[in-house]
Amino acid sequence: MSLSFGEAGYRRLAQGDPRRTIVVAKLDHRTQAAIGARDADVMLSGATANKQLNEHKDLTAADYGRLEGLFQTGRILRDRERANHFRFIQIDADQRWYAVVKITRNQETMLVSFRQTNARNERAKALSSDEVQR
Repeated sequence: MSLSFGEAGYRRLAQGDPRRTIVVAKLDHRTQAAIGARDADVMLSGATANKQLNEHKDLTAADYGRLEGLFQTGRILRDRERANHFRFIQIDADQRWYAVVKITRNQETMLVSFRQTNARNERAKALSSDEVQR
């Protein structure tokens, strides 16, 4: 589980104040440089937190704790249509994890989506993306 998120972070996520942002993970230096992030913090807005809680009710604090590992070792894909969006995909014990971050104009890293995925969806996303090397 991510040290920067954990149970306390999940409680803040569950509160879902749309005016707040919370740090959900930290990027390592290689990933940060690969996607052009200004700093290591991956932020989650209150509005996106509400969306996540409504659309992905099955995700737990432990699942959100996977984000840091996903960002450190997952496959990175740059969206061809939205060059400031990066997809991270990782297979962990027969589960496929998928996260999307966007780099804002201020070069902040915002989590856009996080969920489990399947091989078919993963292939479809890869077709509209370019691989990014660390």
